[in-house]
Amino acid sequence: MRLILRSLFIIFAVMLLYAVQRINVMRLGYDIQDLKNEKKQLEQIHKSLLIEKAALTSAERVEKIATSYLEMKRPG
Repeated sequence: MRLILRSLFIIFAVMLLYAVQRINVMRLGYDIQDLKNEKKQLEQIHKSLLIEKAALTSAERVEKIATSYLEMKRPG
């Protein structure tokens, strides 16, 4: 009788451990997908910021601000 109870306990413990591990694997899968989505969004934001930076640092814009707002003159 003790052997049967001990065997049942071991089987239950193994099944419980398997279930916990399976749940952890599933949770990590969801976490990975969330991180992939976040990475994609951040890459899109980065691309937009690079475009904005290029527009804000263009030579024409800098010259317009220098001559119009700062009243600077071209040398020569």
